Amino acid sequence: MAAWGFEFSDVAVLDDAVLAKMPEGLPLPAVPTLAVVEGEPAVYLVEPGVKRHVPNPTVMDTWKFDWATIETRTDLEAHLSGVPVTDRPFLARGTDGRVFLVEPPPSLWADDLQWAAPTELGRGQQAQLNLQARNRGSAEWTPNDFRLVPSPSVRCTNCDEALDTTVAPEGRTTLSVTVVAPDTVGPHRMCFALEASGSLFSAVGQGGPAEEQCVTVNVVDNPVDLPAVNVPGTRPTVANVDSVSTERGCSSAAGAPGILGLFVFGLLRRRS
Repeated sequence: MAAWGFEFSDVAVLDDAVLAKMPEGLPLPAVPTLAVVEGEPAVYLVEPGVKRHVPNPTVMDTWKFDWATIETRTDLEAHLSGVPVTDRPFLARGTDGRVFLVEPPPSLWADDLQWAAPTELGRGQQAQLNLQARNRGSAEWTPNDFRLVPSPSVRCTNCDEALDTTVAPEGRTTLSVTVVAPDTVGPHRMCFALEASGSLFSAVGQGGPAEEQCVTVNVVDNPVDLPAVNVPGTRPTVANVDSVSTERGCSSAAGAPGILGLFVFGLLRRRS
């Protein structure tokens, strides 16, 4: 706590039930890392793979950041832009004594994921797979930015298709990709990761999902009749897609939204 300038007198006491509703995230780094791009005035709080703008000198002082520790970095362009640093830190604890830094959601976070996909395809047959998702993160999903990334075994005709509209936080959308069924008869699993601005939702510090999103399709000899929503070229909406459950676990990676909790040894996070 001391390295961040926090004091126990700053800690509010919250009901355990309130804290339990906030997902727990990655521990706070032992010390804050502040950086600028050479020749530019903006100061960033740098975390693994993410840079968060410190909006003004008042925020710097309120967080008790040390101006003398600001580094000049050449790699900040490669960092995803996260939610700006809040006006002031909010520390809270429950009855177990753990202290948490309550923060906004991470930039990239999707949940309520549901596939609308056929269960059967003919060999080499094309079909459109539709994935519904809710934006739980703090960043908008913008056109030509948010997309599904197929695993190497998946053949698709529009692997780079992205959104055609902006999805605000808490908004919902359906993202589609047209796949080509394998030539081998039998069950086949097709898996996709979520990506925005070149960053995976499963990356460290992001909200996930931590696993690829998968569907299993049984391949038969001859083409089958497809549900209308799975015909290539259909423009589905959240309202007209009947969802099927999403399979998970094709691969896993770090990444969970969270709260920052402060034990005697260090801080953790929770997301409001």
